[in-house]
Amino acid sequence: MGNNQKKLIKLMEYKAIRISNVAGVPKDMYFSDLDKKEIEDLPDNVAEKMVRTLIQRLESWKNISGKVPSDIASLPYCWVYRCRDCPYGKYHGICYEPDIENDYSKLRAILEEKKKQEVVLLNSVCRTQTMLSLLKFGVRA
Repeated sequence: MGNNQKKLIKLMEYKAIRISNVAGVPKDMYFSDLDKKEIEDLPDNVAEKMVRTLIQRLESWKNISGKVPSDIASLPYCWVYRCRDCPYGKYHGICYEPDIENDYSKLRAILEEKKKQEVVLLNSVCRTQTMLSLLKFGVRA
């Protein structure tokens, strides 16, 4: 397992804890041991592309709006795989399949409801900075 795979795992573990705390769901609903194994087994060039693309996207979102649209919007698989080929979809369901239940849609609905209830007040700039730090350096900011 290379350095980029380690960075991706740290990022996903960080996000899983945040989502679990905010949404009140088990961490493995977002990132499980099976997902971790998938990332560990990624070819180096794919892991490098995921990290590079995520850094570009996060920096772009940060510069445009000062924040990331949501914790789950920064899922690394989306920038490398087509939906049907996505390793994440293998365990969680294809994200945007309207007729098929999937963890992504469930989490989005829960987080949106929390926002409507104003239960969730997150510092998006800090969150973005933490994600960028994990991807660039492998440590939290």
